[in-house]
This record gives sequence, C-alpha cells and structure tokens, in this order.
Amino acid sequence: MPLSSNVSNRPGRGTVDKIYGQLTEDLSTAIDLLPISAGLPTRPSRTAGYALLAKVYLNMQQYAEAASIADKCLEINNKLLDYNTLDPSSGAPMPAGIQNKNPEIIFYTTSLYGFYYLPSTEIATELVNGYEPNDLRRNVFLESNGTGYNFKGSYTGDLFSYGLFAGIATDEIYLIRAEANIRSQKIPEALRDLNLLLFNRYKSGTFVPISGTNPEPVLRKILTERRKELVARGIRWSDLRRLNQDSRFAVTLKRNIGGTEYTLAPNSLRYLFPIPDNEINSSGIAQNPR
Repeated sequence: MPLSSNVSNRPGRGTVDKIYGQLTEDLSTAIDLLPISAGLPTRPSRTAGYALLAKVYLNMQQYAEAASIADKCLEINNKLLDYNTLDPSSGAPMPAGIQNKNPEIIFYTTSLYGFYYLPSTEIATELVNGYEPNDLRRNVFLESNGTGYNFKGSYTGDLFSYGLFAGIATDEIYLIRAEANIRSQKIPEALRDLNLLLFNRYKSGTFVPISGTNPEPVLRKILTERRKELVARGIRWSDLRRLNQDSRFAVTLKRNIGGTEYTLAPNSLRYLFPIPDNEINSSGIAQNPR
C-alpha cells in the first residue's frame, strides 16, 4: 500500500485491515478540511466525506460507527425526493443530477462498468416482482421491453450521460442508518428512517407505515428495500460480499448461457478476478487465490 510518491518504494501487498484503516483515517482527515457543502455536486464536501465514511463503516460491519457518521451526514442534508412529483412515463424521469436539481444527491459521479446499460441487460424477475402496485419506483426505475424490464431510473436524470449514477445520495444514507440501527437493536430509530424513505416512494395516501418489535423482520425488510432502492448504483457486489458472510442472507448467483448453468457460490474465491500477470511480474505481489 504505497503512501509515498517514491516509485522505488515497493511496500508489497497490503491487508484488508490496513486498507480499511488507512481509508477511515484519510476520510476523517479530509472531513475536517472540506467545506460543508460544494457549489457543484461533482466536487467533494464534508457532507460527501461523511456519506462515504458511513458506507465504509457499513462494509466493515461496524454498525455503531456507521449510524453515528450517517447522523452527521443527514444533519447537513436530510432531503428526500417525493417520487409523486416525477413523470414515470418519461424515458428519464429523474431530475438532472449534475445540475443540482435532485435534492438527494450528495456527490455526483458516474460509472460505465458497474452495470451495462443495454437493451439486452434486463432486471432480475424477482426484483421486478418485489415492487408492490403502489410503489412508484417500479415505473420510475423500470421500463418494459416486451419480454422483460430494462432500467431507466438513473440519478443522472438524462438519457445521454456518460455512464450511470454511481455517486452517493441521501436515500442510501437513510438506508445505511436504518440498517446500522436495527443491527444495534434500535428498532424505533430504524423504522423511522425506513418509513420516511418509503413514504416518499409510494403513491400519495397509500403507504402504510411498517411497525414491529422484532428486529429480524425489520432487518430483512431494510435489506429488501436497499436492493429495490439502489438499483444500478454499483453497490450490489459489495453488498453480496458483506451479506454472504451471514447464512441468513447468503445468495448463490446463477446464470444460464447457451443452455449451460453457471453458479457463483457465497464467499467463492471467484468473486475476485485474478490480477493481470504483467502486474504480478513487475511488482512481485501475491496473486489472488482462485
């Protein structure tokens, strides 16, 4: 893990623990140096620093820290977009994100590779069927192609952006705080965030608040809503890696190509690609196990 501009310094391959430690340290330092908000959503801010740090703590499964940092982020920006104000018949129903027209966006960036935005890329049937009739996200996010459904609800807010939205928005932070709180047995706090988010996602007057005193079904509901809300945001891989460590939420991925079924088991070494041979040869670092 190089921390110097000296190209002759060859520190070798770092550990996951050291990488996370450096990441949280760097983000904590940056937060104190950044302005509270930025004039353009593509520029870093303290709010974005808190948002990213909350994501990191969630992936580390340090839930008390994730909830605390999410609190600080939402103290600065707690806005949610009411999906009742959107036109689901539009090919690009979201407000233009890069023009600061979507109040949820904390930091704007795009990705070309986390999700292939092609007509042949269809949304999984179980995800499509997971949206209830009054859930506005089904028609805001998805569009029928006759045989299945394609994604159209990127937070970029237009059809011609260079990639799909891969930044951070308040909807994700609400879900992070909800999950972190329910895992810490803070049921009312988790339900408050979950219900607030869903209130802004359902047709006006139809949403029935979720209640309960058992944390298990609330956690399952939060994880379900996380998948339904954060479609094509580039976080599914990290969620699978994290949740596959818990047998309750482990998923075996299956794909049928040309009549042959391929599977990816939970915690499989094949979740990581091999490092290119030229990098191994020039650096001497260890190859990813397969």
